[in-house]
Amino acid sequence: MRNKFIIIISFFALLLISSCTKENKPTILSSMQEVDTTCVRRSLLSEVRKYMRENSDAQCYLLKSTGMHCEKPNRGLYEDVENEIFMIVTVDKGSIAKGGEFRTSTLYPGRYFMIDGKVVFLSSDADAIMDQNRLKKDYLDKVKDEGSGLKMRFLLVSYYSDSCAVVDDPFVDESIMNINPPKKNRVPFTAPTIK
Repeated sequence: MRNKFIIIISFFALLLISSCTKENKPTILSSMQEVDTTCVRRSLLSEVRKYMRENSDAQCYLLKSTGMHCEKPNRGLYEDVENEIFMIVTVDKGSIAKGGEFRTSTLYPGRYFMIDGKVVFLSSDADAIMDQNRLKKDYLDKVKDEGSGLKMRFLLVSYYSDSCAVVDDPFVDESIMNINPPKKNRVPFTAPTIK
């Protein structure tokens, strides 16, 4: 009888210990993947935090690649790209749309991370393969109706080091180049019909 009692007590103790060590973190946005900030470069997080302090009235932000890079100075020949320019901006319900003057993206983001209780959405081309209706629902549930306008900041992030610096507007800076310049005479895509 005593052995059964010890086994039962031991079983419940193991259950209690296993439930205490398991992290039960609730998912904020169910259709989106949460990125662990321990995997994000410290220099980028530092610049994002500075931007968030300056725009503290917002609850949600968007971090998105511009598809541009800054050329290395004093080089005559084009070499491999070793950096990328990202844009961080405050977002509201109208920031992501198919058209509109103040939109920041046409696709709803599929990833996010949390900093100081605020959401930073991560936008990429890979969002095109995600179910946009589900992403839209989570996005619209989280953001405010109206934001404080487009307060963009551009961040130059190095590929091979933990380096992030604020840069001027890449759309007017002559030293900034497109990574993939738009193709001329692009043929419009039409989906094949299934017979």
